[in-house]
Amino acid sequence: MQFSKMVKGVLFALPIIAITACSSTGSSSESTDGSASANAQTSAQLQKLQQVNTVYFDFDKYNIKQDFTAALDQHAEFLRTHSSFSIVIEGHADERGTPEYNIALGERRAAAVKAYLQGRGVAESQISIVSYGKAKPAVLGHDERAYAQNRRAVIVY
Repeated sequence: MQFSKMVKGVLFALPIIAITACSSTGSSSESTDGSASANAQTSAQLQKLQQVNTVYFDFDKYNIKQDFTAALDQHAEFLRTHSSFSIVIEGHADERGTPEYNIALGERRAAAVKAYLQGRGVAESQISIVSYGKAKPAVLGHDERAYAQNRRAVIVY
């Protein structure tokens, strides 16, 4: 008899528990909408930045040309305001030169972009660099047009 009362009590309480567990308040849905909106905005910003994520360099150079400072400033602003994001800067070279020289040149190019971003307030902990030298060309070819597109640093989120 005692067991049957307990079963009836559980059967009576179970639907009430289920109903109250499923209820929500307006404030949690508003906060969900707010965070969804913020996530969509961040995603849109990232997509825009990924369209301007490459810095090109002159032959045997690693100084950043004025043409690329506006794009780098946009990356710096995003990284400063989104400190949970980090990037890898990939340094590349064209096929001319020894593998060792091109690895070192790619590293100097990536380091130059890193230094620029740090100079604009991005934390060092948000930036890593890697050099691929001539190992990952953007364009295959043995002419100046191909070489120019392969002398680059690429920002990857």
